[in-house]
Amino acid sequence: MLGGIVNTSDLFHEIPTERTNLFRFLEPGIEKTTAIFPFVEKEEQLEVMVKKYVSKKAYAVLFTNRQENVITGIYSLNSIVGINSGTCYNWDEKGSSLIGTQTNINITLNPHESKLLYISTDGAGPGGMTLGGK
Repeated sequence: MLGGIVNTSDLFHEIPTERTNLFRFLEPGIEKTTAIFPFVEKEEQLEVMVKKYVSKKAYAVLFTNRQENVITGIYSLNSIVGINSGTCYNWDEKGSSLIGTQTNINITLNPHESKLLYISTDGAGPGGMTLGGK
């Protein structure tokens, strides 16, 4: 989500297929992007990072629970990305699954769990796009 750099101490010839797929998903794109933290100055239990894809009319939103307990939160799309509603998808290196058109994100995360969402203003999903926008 930040900086466009992927690091690993793994030896590439020993990396299992599922980890290789994750690295391909994290691969930085051509379009320079960085994440913003919409709640950095507020007391929120979950950390929220947002990456905007201007050419796709979409956003990647990463929710992270760094605490030792389960956390549930409700966030309006307006407070996260500045839109009233959007088409939301669960998104990871395995693909995406449609959640539906939403005005709010209701999310529950286990301790030290993260969840990545793709939010589209035109209804299109991410398809085979990487987190870096490729």
